[in-house]
Amino acid sequence: MLIRFSVENYLSFGARAEFSTVATREMHHRDRTYSAGPDGLRLLPVSVLFGPNASGKSNLFRALQFLRGLVVDGVRPEAAIPVTPFRLDPAQRTAPSRFNIEFLSSGTAFAYEVTVTSARVLEESLSRVRPSGKVLLFRRMLETDRPSFHFEDELTGGDLEQTQFLNFVGKGTRNNELFLHQALDRAVESLKPAFEWFSKILLLLDPRSVSPAMGFQLAARDDFRSFCSDSVRRIGAGIESIEPEGLPIKDSTVPEHVREEAMRRLTDVDGVLMGTRDGQRFSFSKVNGEVQVARVVSYHPGTDGERVRFEFSEESEGTQRFMDLLPALYNLGRPNHQQVVFVDELDRSLHSGLTRSVVESYLQNWLPGQTTQFLFTSHDATLLDQDLFRRDEVWLLEKTDRGDTEIRSLGDYRVRTDKRLMKDYLQGRFGAVPRTRRLAMRRPAFATTATRS
Repeated sequence: MLIRFSVENYLSFGARAEFSTVATREMHHRDRTYSAGPDGLRLLPVSVLFGPNASGKSNLFRALQFLRGLVVDGVRPEAAIPVTPFRLDPAQRTAPSRFNIEFLSSGTAFAYEVTVTSARVLEESLSRVRPSGKVLLFRRMLETDRPSFHFEDELTGGDLEQTQFLNFVGKGTRNNELFLHQALDRAVESLKPAFEWFSKILLLLDPRSVSPAMGFQLAARDDFRSFCSDSVRRIGAGIESIEPEGLPIKDSTVPEHVREEAMRRLTDVDGVLMGTRDGQRFSFSKVNGEVQVARVVSYHPGTDGERVRFEFSEESEGTQRFMDLLPALYNLGRPNHQQVVFVDELDRSLHSGLTRSVVESYLQNWLPGQTTQFLFTSHDATLLDQDLFRRDEVWLLEKTDRGDTEIRSLGDYRVRTDKRLMKDYLQGRFGAVPRTRRLAMRRPAFATTATRS
């Protein structure tokens, strides 16, 4: 689970800004917290981020996406680190960017800190978080233009051979590469829980994301296929079921660039779902070492009682968006499953009633002790309802006078539990609303002179 995430000098975040899922003393929906970690830390299972266009909601998502990319994918040798500092302040354009994150993985709370420029990693550290405070595992610093590494007994167990091996891994870590990324390439098992939080537990879905699990699970799991078909029937889209349709590996309907990218990403364990610009979805998986390809299609009931096949691309954008979210929603509802899902613009192409239904379904099925979180950004003010959210589950983002993003919790405001939040929000009581003027829409001037033939 995500505990806290802060970012400084990245995209629209000039000054340090922090997002947290730590519960306050809020008594409304008081049973909806997960107790774990240091001092019985109480974490919230859901958070929604509101704000006007260009307020920085998506930039918070991109900051977490950037950090995950550095940990999981790394950076090519000799390539620049793709970091974008806050550009409106001349002093910050060449200053480093900082990312601090605390998370819970397999019952252990970790704190991870990274400071980078486009040229190199300046600082990196990982600690365990305990009731007594943070216990350092490793620290990387820049000394005389070369990185130095320090490994604590908490990580090595005081074993000299392990310490020597970690120093060897440190020497092999490039200036533009995180040690945590290099360590997992070298199979440092003691760091695996931290790495796997980024690679397996954290799922980030932007408005154009295709969930990689859908095609693979449609082919391999009857329970998931039933969940998808039942879900799309419930939203009234006229769909009876969605199913995988097997194809030859060299089928001409699979674009060559899609096939090549899928083969590059495919492993013996993980399937891949690829989307095309025209809205099609193709799944790739390996069964007994053989690559299998399937097209995702939907079936509607015909007036004669027969099922009618539709291409995925023939469904509405809202239906496609909803179906792309189904693997994440399925995993959020699985018992004993660790998953943090962060969706940017959850309401993109969705009716407000459907967006609310998605959130309500998750909250109604969430149980105390379940290690899942559903985080999302939205413009849908109808979701601002205390029947749905605690105040500390609602976050507001807006730009300051200097142009950078600040973030604050609705829990910072004194609001009665019977208060209608949407009305107060739209009236600007909490800020984070557009500062617009009426648009100057004028009729174009047309020539009216006619000539007589």
